[in-house]
Amino acid sequence: PQSEFATMFEDTDGIFPSALVCKSCLARDAMLELGLHYVSVPWEFVVERAQTIITLFNKEYIKAMKRINCILQTIHTKIVQCTIGVVPSEAKKLMSISFLPVKKMPEGYPLQWFGDKCPALLCGRDLITSGTDTLSVPHYCDLIVGSSAAMLEQKNPDGSMMHVSMDVCNFLQIKTTPSCSNVVANFNLLIAAITTVEGTLKTIDCSHISSLFDVDHICDAVYTYFENLLGSIAQNKTTQCGTEMEELRQICCIWTGRAFIHPSMVAKNWALDGPYLFRVPAILAYRQRIVEFLHIR
Repeated sequence: PQSEFATMFEDTDGIFPSALVCKSCLARDAMLELGLHYVSVPWEFVVERAQTIITLFNKEYIKAMKRINCILQTIHTKIVQCTIGVVPSEAKKLMSISFLPVKKMPEGYPLQWFGDKCPALLCGRDLITSGTDTLSVPHYCDLIVGSSAAMLEQKNPDGSMMHVSMDVCNFLQIKTTPSCSNVVANFNLLIAAITTVEGTLKTIDCSHISSLFDVDHICDAVYTYFENLLGSIAQNKTTQCGTEMEELRQICCIWTGRAFIHPSMVAKNWALDGPYLFRVPAILAYRQRIVEFLHIR
């Protein structure tokens, strides 16, 4: 077979008839009558192939990634073909199989990387995807949850990106939006990494930190997430932001470009509302929901 579907199997699996036999229309028709799977593969095959990833991954990484891609594409095709809301019980076994790769630490990431503490493969419910269309900021998930949650590796060995449809994410329970608790935990690690107990800025070695992952970029992404979350709450799209975000009012969470400071030290109009040490920094100037949430005067 020449289709990508063939990458789910080995030649030694003996799953495909001989190419010579398939050239004969009569022989092919006869095999179809005998139950040859021609258009789609049964869910049982998909489940069995997903279970082979764990042994293949460390031995032949490139082949394993190709197989994972094929499995995900096959799942998408089969979900589309299923009656709305009806998925066989056999298919649901895929939700608990650890066959999805965990993203490795990007070069130049400044903090600890959560994925380094995880197995190389996890099931969908333990992962966040960073490749959905809603995440328009480059490296968005890396910036805001890289140290607090495992992410799906979507970069193939050849540099191309693995496509994971929303249907597949929903079916495998892969998260497409980071949780507030994960974002706050990651943000706290960043604050602790560059701030001393006395509140002054630590001297850290920045030579290994990529410009994509400097403090300005991380804070910008975090504030974007919080602003959008508060907007969703205002529109009743979500009911709460959790106690974790409430705690931001009590800590030094405002980045001035040089240090993190407490919201009580900031004012919208320094001249009129002073004496305060700082005006609202530019990074928050157009994020009114956060400014109001932090009770900045």
